[in-house]
This record gives sequence, C-alpha cells and structure tokens, in this order.
Amino acid sequence: MSEPPHPSRAVAGAAAAICVCCPGASQSGREQLRLRTVTRSKPIWMLTGDKLETATCIAKSSHLVSRTQDTHVFRPEGRQASLAADFSVPQFKHIGRLLMVHGRSSYKRSAALSQFVMHRGLIISTMQAVFSSVFYFASVPLYQGFLMVGYATVYTMFPVFSLVLDQDVKPEMAMLYPELYRDLTKGCIRKDVRVAFRFELLSFTHGGILMSGALVLFESEFVHVVAISFTALVLTELLMVALTVRTWHWLMVVAELLSLGCYVASLAFLNKYFDLAFITTVTFVWKVSAITVVSCLPLYVLKYLKRKLSPPSYSKLSS
Repeated sequence: MSEPPHPSRAVAGAAAAICVCCPGASQSGREQLRLRTVTRSKPIWMLTGDKLETATCIAKSSHLVSRTQDTHVFRPEGRQASLAADFSVPQFKHIGRLLMVHGRSSYKRSAALSQFVMHRGLIISTMQAVFSSVFYFASVPLYQGFLMVGYATVYTMFPVFSLVLDQDVKPEMAMLYPELYRDLTKGCIRKDVRVAFRFELLSFTHGGILMSGALVLFESEFVHVVAISFTALVLTELLMVALTVRTWHWLMVVAELLSLGCYVASLAFLNKYFDLAFITTVTFVWKVSAITVVSCLPLYVLKYLKRKLSPPSYSKLSS
C-alpha cells in the first residue's frame, strides 16, 4: 500500500517511528503491511497476528523493529492484550483526533505550564539576587515566611495551572489541517532551546525591573520595599498569564480573580510583613502600578509586533 488514506496519512507523517500491532486481524500471523508516508521516508510497520505476542515476536525476530521500540495496539483482543501494550485504541479512526487534537493540545499546554513554572521561580530568584547585590551580597532574605509559601501556592498557582484549558484553534480546525501538528516537530529541539532562553531572559528582565523600581521608589522603611516589590511581583505574574491566554475559559477568569482575592484578603493579617497604613495610601497604589506597567508593557508591545509581523500558522486559520 503506497499511500495511506486520510487520516492515516497524517498519522503516519506524525509518528513515523512506531510499530503498530493489530492482534486478531489475521489468522496467519505473518501478514505485514508497510505504510510509507508522503512527508517522511521512514516506514511504519503494521503487524497482524492471531495474538499480540505473535505479532510482536514476528516483528522483533525478523528485525523489522528493534527490541526496545514501543508497540501500539489497535483493536485489542481482550483485556490482557490491551494491558500488554503502551496504550490501546478501540478503533483506528480515533487516532486522528487523538494525535491532531488531544496530542497537539497536550503538548502546547504542557509546554506553556512548564515555562510559566520556570518563569515564576526565576523571577523571584532574580529579585533576590538584585536585592542581595545592593547589600554587598549579604545573605539577607527579601521575602520570608508566609510570603514565599503564598507566592508558590495561592497567589500564583491557580492562573498558571489554568493554562491547561487554553486552546489556539478549535478541534475541527485541527482535524482539518494536520499541518498544525507537523509544525510542532519542525526544529523541535532548536525551538525548545530558543523558547527556554527567551523565558529565562523574560524572567531576568521582570525581576530586574521590579526590584530596581522598588529600590528607586523606596522612601524610609525597609518594609515598604517588601510591600511594593511583592505586590508588583504578584500582579506581574497574573498579567503575564492573562496576556498569554489565546481563548478564555470561565475557569481562567475564576482562577485570576481567586488568586488576586486571596492576596488582597491576606493583606489584612500580614502586618508582620506589610505596613497596613502604607498599603492603603495613594502613594502605594501609584508606585505599584508604575512598576507593574514598566515591567509588562514593553514586553507586551514586542509580543504584539511579533504576532503582527510574523504570525503563527494557527492565527492565519482562526482569522
């Protein structure tokens, strides 16, 4: 079979290194169907047999696939054969949606989640480094106690994890254009390294601006530096998540408001870290707003210009 029909063509192009075993599809146990894709030269071997063990043994003994290569089962013969595979799919037609919709969305959402977790940790580390350098690299912690715990949990956790609900294109569009899945594999290693360095640079920029702005606007007491910088830090993290979302879900809005509400409510009993008389003044509000805008606005403008000058493939389809 020289060219598999749709959606097999897209599936084969996306997973040209797997071995597909179909137990129960043939009683001879020796029928082999080689599918060559249009976009890649590597073959997919579809092996059939009366049992799963028969198909896999034929594949490995004839050196069609390596002994360490994964096997994927379609139309499994009983629960035992299904449990012996990496994962099982009842019908072959489900593979298209599994890869093109759920697989693509899972990859992009997991990448966004990991990037923001990395950004959340690097930005506060950068602020601590800038703060320590001002005091001749003395081991003076910037944030202590509940501030660190709250920043890692209730203040920023909900919006970051709500990114798993984001989607750039509709499922019907992803099934209609399998090229969107192929875009994920183009230079994936180089692309991942570039994105990682970009988020690291973004974290260093945010941390430097937030800490430098808090020190410049510092007036008399050290507790004011903590209040200004930490509030601007939480707002910056919430804004960065909001600016990254492509399709809003109502749970994303709830996550943003819940985190912001938890922080505002916790200010009432955090008098150990904040001066309650100072955080209720207009001076505190405009200083925090100024630092947050300076840290987020230039980067948002650059991101907007990049999308306009070099839009991604999914934006061309959704427009």
